[in-house]
Amino acid sequence: MTLVFRYVAYPRRGFRQNSFISLILLLSLLAYLYYIASVRLKELDEHQAGGLAELGEDGSIHHAAFQTDWKAKYDRDEYIYEKFNRSCYLPNSPAYLLKTVVKEAALRERSCERRLPNAIIAGVRKCGTSPLMNFLNLHPHVVGPGPEPHYFDAQYDKGIDWYRYQMPFSAPHQITIEKTPTYFIHPHDVPSKIRMDVSLNVKIIFILCDPVYRLVSDYLEWTIKQPKFSVGMRHKYIAETFEKSVIEGDRFGTVNMFNEIVDVGVYVKHLIRWFEYFPPNQILIIDGDLFKVDPISELQRVETFLELRPFFQSDHFYFDSTKNFFCLAFPNKHCLGSNKGRTHPDVDEGVQKKLCEYYRPFDATLSKMTEQSFSWVGKC
Repeated sequence: MTLVFRYVAYPRRGFRQNSFISLILLLSLLAYLYYIASVRLKELDEHQAGGLAELGEDGSIHHAAFQTDWKAKYDRDEYIYEKFNRSCYLPNSPAYLLKTVVKEAALRERSCERRLPNAIIAGVRKCGTSPLMNFLNLHPHVVGPGPEPHYFDAQYDKGIDWYRYQMPFSAPHQITIEKTPTYFIHPHDVPSKIRMDVSLNVKIIFILCDPVYRLVSDYLEWTIKQPKFSVGMRHKYIAETFEKSVIEGDRFGTVNMFNEIVDVGVYVKHLIRWFEYFPPNQILIIDGDLFKVDPISELQRVETFLELRPFFQSDHFYFDSTKNFFCLAFPNKHCLGSNKGRTHPDVDEGVQKKLCEYYRPFDATLSKMTEQSFSWVGKC
């Protein structure tokens, strides 16, 4: 091509006498430049759409980031390589648990830091936040802390540096997600604090489920943790039976709306304040009932929302008929502990119907406000 350019820019005597040949060479040069420009524009478009594509120091794009066939999806060795080769932790089983940090030299080489979260799973309790977090941590480009930090609801006085230290190390190609489902309801100023202290662009994920089912599950959890629990302004009350906990007998058998475990299920009431501080494109609401029976479709929604490279597929999970929920099948089989999937107590049919009627108008408003259909609405 250099030779062609020299002939066109500085034509020899013979070429001056043959303008037709010079024209052909010039058109060839222009066609070549047009082809190069088209390829480059296509690469840039893919980079903008791909989210995790990387640019080299010379401006070249690493085409591996756009390969449709990502071997890490189905090849265990390729997955371990992708998950840990450039990350800040050594391989572990199960893969979503990050335990042993790489040596200090590797931390520096891989630009590993404890970063504030890119996304927060802020609720809802007993709707599947733990499986959601564990499944997301399977993704090669996601890291998350083990214990819930409870910074914005219980540890805020310790300061933002303490909160940052609760986050795992992450490399530049990874995103950090933390989970504390109690953020959903209290304290009231959690959304404003997150926006102010973390980032204006942080993304918020909620997973909602049938509020009656959630209520029974919450009751069961509290009976195990601390019977007859009631503390401060949170107004939790756990009686000797579920029915006595949620129905006020001295008020004509009405639903005890002041009991916090009941109030959590009025999702629309609590979501209003989140939408005051975050635009709709920064909030994703997962249908917890769908997630329970079809985790793939909901996980793929999360991938799109977080602009992650598509990874999750059905082969990554299997249904455990004993526990009655999905477990990890990749890269090794692993299920959540015995504290998940507990058998619910039988609930009086009249109480269940009364609770369903109580939540019905709130669920209808929820669907209208979010412009989203939920699988449990209208089925009781």
